[in-house]
Formats: sequence, structure tokens, C-alpha cells
Amino acid sequence: MSEGGGRAPNVDPALLKAVERLLHPDRVRPDEEEDGSGHGGEAGREQSPLSTPSPEGTVQTTAPRPYGRVSPGTYLVRERAAEERSEYFDGQVVAMAGGTTVHAAIAQNIGAHLYFRVRGGCSVYQSDVKVRAADANAYMYPDVFVLCGEPRYVDRRHDVVTNPTVVFEVLSPGTERHDRTVKAAAYRAVASLAAYVLVSQKEPRVEVYTRGEGGEWACTVYQRLEHEVPLPALGCGLAVAEIYRNLFPAPPA
Repeated sequence: MSEGGGRAPNVDPALLKAVERLLHPDRVRPDEEEDGSGHGGEAGREQSPLSTPSPEGTVQTTAPRPYGRVSPGTYLVRERAAEERSEYFDGQVVAMAGGTTVHAAIAQNIGAHLYFRVRGGCSVYQSDVKVRAADANAYMYPDVFVLCGEPRYVDRRHDVVTNPTVVFEVLSPGTERHDRTVKAAAYRAVASLAAYVLVSQKEPRVEVYTRGEGGEWACTVYQRLEHEVPLPALGCGLAVAEIYRNLFPAPPA
């Protein structure tokens, strides 16, 4: 009975469930979580030893997110409808830091030079496409990445791939520690990844982490503008001066 003694109105159970999900996302059972296509699936049940979540379940690098600990499927549904972007690491939603003109210029320089140099069968993508690291239970937005071969997607939306070849991250002061630890560990869990590259905004400094034949990772640092950064998995290289074009003085001729 509703308040006042009258008969309660008939309400569509599906509508009640939708309202419950919006008001109390933490109460949604795992078997009710959406996957990328809007239906329950394996994404909601994946586990990873990557990290232990904070009690709040959310890492805040900028503004707080109104989410607690969520499943991968719920994250993906919400992210596709969100105005601001966030990443996902083993149940934790991480709000992405706002960019700077220097950050944008470095990413554009990398993407532009790679576009004309990568070997046949490779494609260059910038930050609108997500990378899924299933073994680390993570979704990430690389600043730039290259994928060689046919993309493998998580669903029919074609906005999340699982097989990048090389990724590039431009470090920001507020997220550098996270990028070097949690995010780097997630990238290393991607089986297709041959290398990931960390690029400083503060000074000419390019760190290339390359996977060895035995699965070990080796780091090489390039700091002089005249240095060439080899990217054998892509069949090309980049000069440090090209990465920092118009941002630091060019090396003498």
C-alpha cells in the first residue's frame, strides 16, 4: 500500500532496477552488471592481483568521481556516457588529469611523425581509443599508441582494443607516480605490447621500456635532442628533437 491508504501504482520492474542502479550502484549484484553491449558477461567477474583498492574504491588525481568500486562492465557503460574521461584499474575508477598545451603538443608531435613512418600494417591512434589489459583488469587511454596487424576489439563499439604494439604516455606532475607504477604494471600485462614509452613534459627525457624475449623489461633513456629513439617493433624511430618540436631549442646544425 502506498502512503495515504490507496493502491500502489503498477511500475515496470525494469524501470525500478534501472533507478536502483543509478541511486545505489554498489548494490548491483555481479550477475546483473552490464558488459560493453549492455548485457551481463564475463567482464563483470574478472579478477586481478594488480592492486589492492583503497577503502573508497576510487583513486582521485583531479576531481572526485561519484563511483565506488565497480565492475569492468559497469565502468565501460558509464564511461561511454560520461562527459569527462576516466580510467579503470581493478575496480577503481581514476579521473584523468586535465591536459596542458605542452602535453598536447608533445602527443601531437609523436602522433604526426609516427603516422608517416610506421611500417605497413601499423596504425597510429591518439587518446580517444581505450586499451584493455584483461590480465590486469584495466582500461586505459594512452596518449598515443600504435597497433600493428588487425585490431582486436572488446565488442562491436570498436572503441576499446586489446592488442596495442607500442604505447606512449606523456607524464603529468599530478599523475606521474600513478603512470610509473599502477599504469605501467597494467601495460606490462598486455601480451601484444612490445614497448611502452614515457615522455617528460619538464625536460627532454624519453624513457623506452622494451620487452625482451624472456618477458623481462629493459629501460633506455634518451635526453639529448639529437638522439634517435629506435622503435624496432614499428620499423622506424623518432628523434628526441621531433618529439619536443617547438618546445625546446633545436640542436645546432
